[in-house]
Amino acid sequence: MRLAGAVFFLLWAVVTAAGTELPEVVARCGEKTVRREEVMPLLRQASPDDMTRLPRRELLKKVLTEHFCSEALLKMLADAGFSPDAEKTLEMMKKSRLDLVAGTSRLDDGTLYRLSRDPKVQLQWAFRRYLQERRPDIFLVPPAVIERYYRENQQMFLLPPQVTGVRYSAGEAAVLNALLLRVRQGESPELAVANIGSIKTEPFAGDQPGTAGLPAGAWGRIIEIPGSGYAVCRVTAVKPAAYVPLAKAAPVIREMIARRRAAVELERALKKALDAAEMEFYF
Repeated sequence: MRLAGAVFFLLWAVVTAAGTELPEVVARCGEKTVRREEVMPLLRQASPDDMTRLPRRELLKKVLTEHFCSEALLKMLADAGFSPDAEKTLEMMKKSRLDLVAGTSRLDDGTLYRLSRDPKVQLQWAFRRYLQERRPDIFLVPPAVIERYYRENQQMFLLPPQVTGVRYSAGEAAVLNALLLRVRQGESPELAVANIGSIKTEPFAGDQPGTAGLPAGAWGRIIEIPGSGYAVCRVTAVKPAAYVPLAKAAPVIREMIARRRAAVELERALKKALDAAEMEFYF
């Protein structure tokens, strides 16, 4: 709540332009105008860095300039038949998810849906549809370029060790200690669980508390699970870290390069719109 209040105060300070109420018409670009009541929603789209770094008037000018440039680009896209569309944006985002790259996560469908409803995201993907039809050469990435990127950025395609095993849980630590004792005495885990009778088992894949660095066949330490008792894990297999093969990484690299090229073209289009714009500010 404090953060939200601080942001509102900062936005309001910008809107009042250092203590002076903004005029009814704040800015104009050709026939397009921005009125005073439209300023606050536009300011909410400003980056936190811009909000804290730029002087008030400069921030307001930057936000209004970006707005007019985006409007000009939207008109160009609409005239060419590529208006932003939430459903088309969502479809394209799903098809171009980046997998296999270390340090990036696969966005789930819910996150993609929310992003596809953002007007700025829709504008980016509408522009990409425009480029795919009008400038398909941008998305042609030769195999040699893909391989060079792969060789020069190997760490991006290094998958961490993959651990699988069985998790044993019980209401009391003493039950799991009894399990470990029976296993040490030569009983199989399956038989020990059957003999004790009050242990729940479930497979796991990935890191688990108390199993860091353990080899296959090893047991982790007993840990307390707040609100649900205790657990101990047995590692059954460890797949060592390995590089994603080039053949599998190639589609991901192609998409990464395509995104960068599309972003460059979008910047150029916005700059062209900015250069052509005749903006007037009334504050």
